[in-house]
Amino acid sequence: MCREVLAENIRQASPVSARMQGRIKSVQNADAAGPVTRAEFAGLLVRAVGYIEDEYAASFTDVLPGQLYAGVVGAAFKAGLINGYEDGTFRPGDPVTREEMVVMAARAVKALGFTAEVSDVDAALAKFSDRSLISEWAKEAVAAATEAGLINGRESGDFAPFGHATRAEATLMVTRTLNYMRF
Repeated sequence: MCREVLAENIRQASPVSARMQGRIKSVQNADAAGPVTRAEFAGLLVRAVGYIEDEYAASFTDVLPGQLYAGVVGAAFKAGLINGYEDGTFRPGDPVTREEMVVMAARAVKALGFTAEVSDVDAALAKFSDRSLISEWAKEAVAAATEAGLINGRESGDFAPFGHATRAEATLMVTRTLNYMRF
């Protein structure tokens, strides 16, 4: 029941491209409250915007050609949607945090030639009771995504920057990102 309600809420949130209809169906068949990995979210973005997979593009020590997710990680890296960690890893199997998810989506907007800028970062983040916890490297992207309507806080008023993004949140983020770009 929850999955069907979620899918209907996503459909009604804004126009959804035909490409995303299949992704919504996938949410209905998966645990909507379950976490999404960094590789899975990169894959959602890459496939949603139509990038061509490239398993040789990324040079992360933990993403090797031939691995299931290497193509989407490579395409996301090549497009500038993702960065790895200082130790040279991407950590594809780690759950994606909410701030990482927003940064990837904001980078996708920019990579495709659209703008999602913010005039006052502090003002945009003021709606989140935990705004001081948002990492410096993510603040501008979170603020821009907030002003653009791509992200909302949780019911508690928190943004929960280190919270693991759920499948439902990831699907909604991709849908809103595509709609923002009128994709």
